[in-house]
Amino acid sequence: MFTVHGNFLETEITAWAPQRGSVFIPTEQEGEDLLRLVPGRQCTELFMKEKLKVGTIRSYKSAIMMLTNNAEEIARNPMFSELLKTLDEALIRSFVRPTIDISPILRQFREWGPIKNLSIKQLTSKLCWFLAVTGFLRTSDIHRIYDPRSRVENNVLHLVIIASKEKRGGCPVEKLCQIGAHSDPILCPVYTYTVYKEKVARNLCPTPHENNMSWTVNRLVRFISDSEKPLSVDSITRYIHSISALISNDPDAPIPKVRAIGATLAANSGASTLK
Repeated sequence: MFTVHGNFLETEITAWAPQRGSVFIPTEQEGEDLLRLVPGRQCTELFMKEKLKVGTIRSYKSAIMMLTNNAEEIARNPMFSELLKTLDEALIRSFVRPTIDISPILRQFREWGPIKNLSIKQLTSKLCWFLAVTGFLRTSDIHRIYDPRSRVENNVLHLVIIASKEKRGGCPVEKLCQIGAHSDPILCPVYTYTVYKEKVARNLCPTPHENNMSWTVNRLVRFISDSEKPLSVDSITRYIHSISALISNDPDAPIPKVRAIGATLAANSGASTLK
């Protein structure tokens, strides 16, 4: 079990596949046209959009070079050097993470206004984001929150996740989570949960557990248009990403993982965790 206090929220190219047959490109254009494949920024786009590994790109490069009669001349081209340098740099795994600035998210929450006035979509997005960040919960954990055993006591939200990914002795375990209240109602995960229960999750939502059909889980997070149907893991992820996408970040960088956001903010603010 771990406890997290809410106050830290104030911390403000397609790759070419080799083809059979001879290939001829005029010498003066050969190197430039070939290396347009992945110069600089396009190389990054390959990693992000096509999800190609460095080794895959190198294999494509080697195969293409075998199709030309001027491989050595191409290898001396400055663009070729740039490509290799970019690939080499991509092999370096950095453990230095930039500071996460969630102030755009906090501004958005304030612009939305009081929690009781939010639309169901806004309320669902906000609750899912708060649970993931302040509770360090995976989207699959949020999907498996056992609503009947969730409660608010002394301004602390107590959650029970049924058969989370963690296992002990090969068996699934219940995961307990406690989330503290925030002094600002607009930024309070506990108050957001309370309002969500009043407006959306008023009744139980029993559904079979995906890992064992004999288990019944009464889900917390529901469809916007039908509160009798639980949200899927993918839907919860989309709601969370819609909020996290507001974070100021390099346009080529992926959206930060919400659990990483929570851990970073907690560490920066000195919040304690107890597992």
